[in-house]
Formats: sequence, structure tokens, C-alpha cells
Amino acid sequence: MKAVAAFPAVCGEKGSVGQAASLTLEEVCKKELTVLFAHFAQDTGAHDTTGTTTNGVTEEWRQGLVTLTETYCSNGGAGVGTAGCNYFSSGWSATAYPRPSTGVQYYGRGAKQLSWNYNYGPFSRVMFNDQSVLLSNPDRVADEGWLAIASAFWFYVMPQSPKPSMHDAVTGFWEPNAADIAVGIKLGFGATININGGLECNAYNAAAVARTSYWKEMMNYFNLPIDATETDNCLNMAGWWPDQGAAVVPSYFVANSQTGQQCTLVAWQTPYSAHVAGDYKRCVVDSFGGNLTPPTVDCWAHDNTFNYLPGDKVCDSTTLYSCTDNEVNSLGCSSTTPGSDA
Repeated sequence: MKAVAAFPAVCGEKGSVGQAASLTLEEVCKKELTVLFAHFAQDTGAHDTTGTTTNGVTEEWRQGLVTLTETYCSNGGAGVGTAGCNYFSSGWSATAYPRPSTGVQYYGRGAKQLSWNYNYGPFSRVMFNDQSVLLSNPDRVADEGWLAIASAFWFYVMPQSPKPSMHDAVTGFWEPNAADIAVGIKLGFGATININGGLECNAYNAAAVARTSYWKEMMNYFNLPIDATETDNCLNMAGWWPDQGAAVVPSYFVANSQTGQQCTLVAWQTPYSAHVAGDYKRCVVDSFGGNLTPPTVDCWAHDNTFNYLPGDKVCDSTTLYSCTDNEVNSLGCSSTTPGSDA
């Protein structure tokens, strides 16, 4: 319940695109569960057709959440302790999401096999308001049941431009455009396989076939119809997402000194996400630090939690210069001292 409560959009809303338009909210919720547990069955399932390790359960679609760590990298797997299990990305993400020591590895853990430092860090910020918690101790994602589930929900609801979130693709909030369709990306369960990992797409892949099989079994279990107009596999989808696709949305911040001490939204991934409270503030403070100066024009409103929003001007990590209510209403002010919360 703790994991579910952290993501109220799951089973809490539905859009008007595709099959979701004709389903009730309860039915859309059931469809979300079929998608989640189909991926769980593939990523963490026992894959035991004899039932010897699953209390006699032989149907593989019912065997999810058995192995919560990547088997190759843990529990005596061949890759334990090797560089192949580091999952530590170089470049900007190495600086943004550093590991405390070379012995820490970010291989797959949890119900959705959360992997890579650039996923552990953002997930940790969402759950603990501190990225170092899970960057320092990634084993918690497998060892603590609520985090194992929460990590899957986080990945499920988090869009990563140019990819939509699985949640949006399932619940009718994402509709592929001409650029998506041109590379074979269409509505349906197949799109969630592509979001999960395009390496399983654009050619026959046993894991992708298994995911589709598990999903169909679960749809049948919930007595939900499979929409013939939707695509349940990604065999003919490109394993990448077009830069002109429908899910390409500016959702990350970068510093933009040309607009004053502010950060600007862009469509490529950076350490600062528009989907994470406080990341705009982090972008501004990290980028401009002690060089921040009080604003002279155009202060804009911010929310009452003092999370910085696009257009806010800041002078340091703790002080926000803003307008009074009346000044915000008139869309212009020249405050050089901290204003009231607008």
C-alpha cells in the first residue's frame, strides 16, 4: 500500500485515446495491472514449467516477483562482482549520479529490475528527497518489498522523452503521431515492450513474445477484451523512438544565462526533470550558485512550497525574490527585496 500510495495516477485516471475511451476507470485499472504484471512475470519470474520452485504453479504468467535481483549479477551468478554488472553510465550522468565507491553496482533490482545509476538517483530523489540514499545502497530496492514495487511504479509512470510513460500509453493519454507510425510504433501492449527496452523489438525476440503471452493470459483472467486495432507486440516496431514523435516534450531543465539566471525546458535528458519537485531550483542553484543576483524586472509566481518554477528568479539557495499578489496580477514588478509568497 505504501508503494501504491506514492503514485496515485496508477488506477486513478483514464484518457480518451484508444481502448481506454470505451473502458470504465475500473477496467482501465485492471488493464494497467495486466501490463505491469506481464512485465513482472518476464523480468522477475521463475520461468519454471514444472512447478517445483513455485508451489506447483506451472503457468509462467503467474510466476512473477520470484527473483528481485538480476540473476547474472547476484546470488552466485556468473557476473557477480564483474564490470559487466556495474551499470554505471559515463558522461553527464556519472557526475550527476555518482557512486560512493567502485564496489557499488546498479544492476537490475526490484519488480521492474531498476538498472543504471541514472535511474537509481532520480528514483531515490522522488522517494527520499535525496539521491544518495539509493546510490549508496541500491540493494534496498530488492531487500525492501515496498521499494521493489515502488521502483516499478516509478518507471511505469515516468515519461522519458522521446518515449511516453507506460502509464500514458496504457490509459489513453498518449496517441502516436505520423512520425511514430512511420517507424511502426502504434497503440497497444507492444508499445510498452518498446518503452521497456527497444532491444527486444524490430526482430523476433523470445522475451518479447513471452511478455505478450503473459499479457494475453492476464487480460483473459480479468475478462478484458483485447482490442484488435491495437498492436500486442513490437516485432515490426523500430527499437528507438523518433525525435519528432508524439511523446517528445520539453521535460528537462538546462541553464540558460541568456534569459537571466534561469533554466529552460528542453526535450533531451538532463539531471533536472520537470516531473520531480524541486528540480528547477536545483538547476538554477547548481548552475549559477553564488553568482546569483536579485532580479530587477518580471518576478513571477511560485508555489507555496517554494519549489522554483520556470520564470522564477533566485539570489541564492534559500531566498526567492518574487512579486506580491497584486504585482503578479499586473504581470510586472521591480522588486529587489524578497517579496511575499504569491
